[in-house]
Amino acid sequence: MSETNSPVLNLQNDVMQSDCDIVNVLRKAHAIAAKLNLNNFDSWIINELYGYTSEENIPRYRHVRGQLKAIGQFRQLNDVEIYDAEIERKLIDHKVIERDLTCSISELISFLRTDRDCLILVCSGEIQSFLKETFEHPFWYHFALHISRTSIDALIDIVKTTVLDWTVSLEKENILGDGMKFTPKEKKAASSMPQTININIGEGATVGQVIAGNNNQANFNYEGLAKAMSDVESAIEKDSCLSEDNKESARELLADIKSDIEKQKPTAIQASMKALKDFLIGTGSCVAAGLILAKIQGMF
Repeated sequence: MSETNSPVLNLQNDVMQSDCDIVNVLRKAHAIAAKLNLNNFDSWIINELYGYTSEENIPRYRHVRGQLKAIGQFRQLNDVEIYDAEIERKLIDHKVIERDLTCSISELISFLRTDRDCLILVCSGEIQSFLKETFEHPFWYHFALHISRTSIDALIDIVKTTVLDWTVSLEKENILGDGMKFTPKEKKAASSMPQTININIGEGATVGQVIAGNNNQANFNYEGLAKAMSDVESAIEKDSCLSEDNKESARELLADIKSDIEKQKPTAIQASMKALKDFLIGTGSCVAAGLILAKIQGMF
């Protein structure tokens, strides 16, 4: 078999091109995954091609944060600045400033081909009412979340890199195919290959999400994270720079994190830890905030 006849190597070459057509790449990856009976990986590909219909299947790299904006009575656009950690947490819990992008990757590509600076996600009527009550601004009457082009570019790059890593893993196992055919030996070797996406979630931490193989759950070190939060709690209690009121607020945020760890809710944990870190920095407790970063390094 010549290398030019290998669908895996050809796909690998396609995804490395500077003008890579990610939609076409995913279609080819779909054909390969289906022939290798990699059903979980193929499900991920199909979701990327057609959009996600179940929240449980949405990968973490599609969880993005945007800038909340309000339209005033004279149609001016205003940035909604959030300085209160408790309000920020509520906005995250209500999926206001952080959203899961469920649309197909072709829709995201279409947006990038426009000259618009941001992808605008309109808030529902229920959320509009919640935001009006939260901010009580007399001249703001409509809210929307603006997602930057950079966030969309980063999402698409993760998809490209995931496909590339997958083809490299197949090549290492000598699963190359001939034309669009794979031998029984290649199919058997492919079935035992776990596939993991390592996604950067900020501050040097990453999260591993298995998207193929027999396990499709997030790889999350809950036990180590619980221990790390105990160390952070001790640092907060010993921090002389924190007033008792600030310590009490920090304890409440820590309680939320511990509850989310027990329930194994990675997205909520990440959001709560960021809220705690930002709160501590705002109070001048950089020691405890820095400890959070040090403790979570490499845990996701």
